Amino acid sequence: MEGMQPTINPLWASGNFILMDGINDQSCKEAINFILYHNMKESPLKNLTLVINSPGGSVSAAFALIDVMLTSKIPVNTAAIGSIASCGVLLTMAGKHRTISETCHAMSHQYSWGAAGKHDDLVASRKAQDMTDALILNHYMKCTKKSKSFIKKNLLPHQDVWLTPDEAVKMGIVDEVQKIY
Repeated sequence: MEGMQPTINPLWASGNFILMDGINDQSCKEAINFILYHNMKESPLKNLTLVINSPGGSVSAAFALIDVMLTSKIPVNTAAIGSIASCGVLLTMAGKHRTISETCHAMSHQYSWGAAGKHDDLVASRKAQDMTDALILNHYMKCTKKSKSFIKKNLLPHQDVWLTPDEAVKMGIVDEVQKIY
């Protein structure tokens, strides 16, 4: 429909975008539109903030959003609230300035996937899964400035790792704890 303006959420004007659910194609599409919208404005904001409370979700959707966050001409900060897990952690780590509320907790774990099908398809799928696993490890290394062995031992071991806000700072997932009380 020619001449129609996109529907703009009133919260967008503040430079804040809230992700309060699982990370999926739709939520990431909306966040990407938010970032691109502000990058195209004649008078862009000085920074944007993604407020994240998420149990995780789609790795491919998360990395699509991370790509846009890291190439945005406007710095994209992240603020973790409630609980961040899995892809919620991946997104939080990608922020220019990263905070976590003192009431929030974070969960990191190894990449997991379910597969079914013929043997040859599973072998081919394994290559894609290995590539994704390496992508996640590289992202952790770049964002936390920690070594591969440190990350595998402390942030991506065989079991879920739950972190307090102070531990999230120590591990390099966020820069600081936002005091609430």
